[in-house]
Amino acid sequence: ISVAVPAGLKDVSNGRLRGTRKLAGGYTRYDWAVRNPINNYDVALNVANYAHFSDVYQGEKGPLTLDYWVLPESLEKAKKQFAANVKPMLKSMEAWFGPYPFYQDGYKLVETPHLGMEHQSAVAYGNKYQNGYLGHDRSNTGWGDKFDFIIIHESGHEWFGNNITTKDIADMWVHESFTCYSEGLFVETNYGKQAGQEYLHGQRRNIQNDGPIIGPYGVNKEGSGDMYDKGASLLNMVRTAINDDAKWRNMLPGFDLPVRVRTKGGEYRFVTPSTKWAALDLPGATKDNVEVDTFNYYVGVLMD
Repeated sequence: ISVAVPAGLKDVSNGRLRGTRKLAGGYTRYDWAVRNPINNYDVALNVANYAHFSDVYQGEKGPLTLDYWVLPESLEKAKKQFAANVKPMLKSMEAWFGPYPFYQDGYKLVETPHLGMEHQSAVAYGNKYQNGYLGHDRSNTGWGDKFDFIIIHESGHEWFGNNITTKDIADMWVHESFTCYSEGLFVETNYGKQAGQEYLHGQRRNIQNDGPIIGPYGVNKEGSGDMYDKGASLLNMVRTAINDDAKWRNMLPGFDLPVRVRTKGGEYRFVTPSTKWAALDLPGATKDNVEVDTFNYYVGVLMD
């Protein structure tokens, strides 16, 4: 990814910076390289007079570089907010879902004028350096005030949405359900299981039941926005039905691994929900009790 910008500005895109080159008219070209397959909607172009600072996280696959690009006036706020959220987020996500998928490309947070987006290895951040969702706890339980929603949620998409991607946007619920669920797991990791359950139960009040969370296939249309909170409730319901937390913890990384496709350039997953559920070793009673299609295609389904 090569982007030329005027004097005084910098471009931050996905992957790692290979180098810069001075061009005519005072422009500078920034050359970035992505080592892993990447979705088209994840390609990022961020241009500003960025300040930069960095850190390293000792993760499950070794040292992971953490690079932060923020506006100069945000530097001190960013250092404090990112230190409080990023490493705890990575610890929780790796514990539940397996290693961060893109060690080759590193992890970045980039300040943006919009709220946030899961740009692969260059997560967009615009939550104004405050906890909650623009200062609001979406669960109304108090637990959502204890972490920066955008850092946790958008980074969670590195596992679900970027590491695996559904073949049709109609199944966008897979991306958002798991990522919304990861927020509850983050709360559980840091404050205990009861707190995590309270957070997830609190988010149920956001469910509108205004339509199926699965959209029509083949027409580039996603389902209802309930895919976030209703989808997270679905996953929590599966955990409840299994009634074995050790088994559930061991199963979660398998939601993507059984459908892995290997390529010379790395690993990528383009999946359908049927391949994901079929790949799991769910006990018979759970398959009988958890009607995934009914839950996703219809509205007003009760949840345990």
